Amino acid sequence: MRNCKQKTPFLMYTLFVVGFVAACSDPSDDPVCIGVNITEVRNAATLGLVEAQNELGQRYQNGECVDRDFTEAARWYQLAAENGHVNAQKVLGFMYAGGMGVDRDNDLSLVWFRTAAKNGHPEAQFGLATAYFRGIGVNQDKQMAAEWFQKSANQNYDRSQYNLGNLYEIGQGVPQEPIQAYFWYGLANRNGYPKAAKAMVRLEDYLPADMIETTRIKIHNWTPSSSSKNEYDKK
Repeated sequence: MRNCKQKTPFLMYTLFVVGFVAACSDPSDDPVCIGVNITEVRNAATLGLVEAQNELGQRYQNGECVDRDFTEAARWYQLAAENGHVNAQKVLGFMYAGGMGVDRDNDLSLVWFRTAAKNGHPEAQFGLATAYFRGIGVNQDKQMAAEWFQKSANQNYDRSQYNLGNLYEIGQGVPQEPIQAYFWYGLANRNGYPKAAKAMVRLEDYLPADMIETTRIKIHNWTPSSSSKNEYDKK
């Protein structure tokens, strides 16, 4: 049996929370382990198969079919990341940011966020944007933060959509444009982001009704893309 008194670790990277839920039963009893030969996965990972390395990292991170071990998770994610696996690169960014299985290191966190972000991972783009916004491991640059939030938001990542809306509402890194803020809050709300509906109501108190209606149509018709441009202007 797992030790159920173990504290559930968590990483708070400013605006983003990655939760790790502790399991209290034998990993082999988990339904996700049915049909999984963990020895075969480990052998494949040892031979250098990048998908197996990433899978083993995930299993150690989540305690699936193995005892949870963040140090082992980080080790396998590191190998996968060095072999070009974008998810592993993103996870390493958050692990180094929060000291999960590795010593906390803002510089290495930034390296892996940037690598995964350039490879198009929306969560890594969020992490990199947050680093620029807060000045973590880099000089604070809210314009650069907005650019990376934009790229992530365009891929339909709700936290980036909400944060981009907030930047447009207060005018940090981008011009202060409440209707743009409403648009991005609306997309975040469409994705179920908890705070977005309240933010929309706040803006509706003073935005013109016709602009609200036009923007709601844009929100309804919007589709994700890999573009780095402001999607509000997309026809």
